[in-house]
Amino acid sequence: MGEAQSVHEQRLDKLAEVAVNVGLGLKAGQELVMTASLDSVDLARRITEHAYRAGATMATMKPR
Repeated sequence: MGEAQSVHEQRLDKLAEVAVNVGLGLKAGQELVMTASLDSVDLARRITEHAYRAGATMATMKPR
């Protein structure tokens, strides 16, 4: 079961990376504001991490 979680986490991380770099095309100096349900908090956190890696000055998640 540990391996399955690891694969799941790797996929979430890759999805977040693609969302930030390809889907949003986030550039250094930009800000990110997103809404997310509580069910998607893990993905939203990873998106936030990748936004900062891409140079975002601020990344904010608003729960809905």
